[in-house]
Amino acid sequence: MELPLDAWNRVLAVNLTGALVCTQAFAAQMIAAGQGGSLIHVASLIAHFPQGGSGPYCASKAAMITLSSTLTIELAPHRIRSNVVSPGQIRTPASDVIYRDPELTAARERAVPAGRVGVPADLANTIVFLASDRSSYINAQEIVVDGGIGCTLMEANKRPAHLR
Repeated sequence: MELPLDAWNRVLAVNLTGALVCTQAFAAQMIAAGQGGSLIHVASLIAHFPQGGSGPYCASKAAMITLSSTLTIELAPHRIRSNVVSPGQIRTPASDVIYRDPELTAARERAVPAGRVGVPADLANTIVFLASDRSSYINAQEIVVDGGIGCTLMEANKRPAHLR
C-alpha cells in the first residue's frame, strides 16, 4: 500500500513494457520475412502464487501471460506462435545471494519435488524446444519450469487422515 508509484512503474517498464517493445521489433521482422515463427516470453510462477512485498513483479508477470495469449491471436495470420515459460526457483547471479545460506538452500531443495533448485539451463532447454519445429503445434501455452513446486501448495495444509 505504501509502494511509490515510480517504483511500480519502473518494474512494469522493465518486465512488461520492455517485453512488448522487444516483441514488436522481433514480430515486425518475422512478419517481413514471411516465414512465421515463435515468440517465447518469460513470466514466473509468482504470477500464480504471489508474494507480499512483490506486487509490481507479480502483476507484471501475470500481465506477461495475458500479453502472450493476446499476441497469439493477433499474430496468427502471420503464423507466429506465442508461448510463455514460467520458472519457479532458478538459481541465477541475481538470486545467488539467497543461496549463500546452506540451510536455506537445503530447505528450498527439499520443497521442490525434483529435489533441487533449477539452473538457467533448465529454462533455456524449454525455450529452445519452444523455438524449434518440434513444438510447432504448441501455441498460447504457459509451460511452468519449476521442478514441481507449484503443485505443492496444498501439501502445506495437511488434512486429517479421515478426510483423505
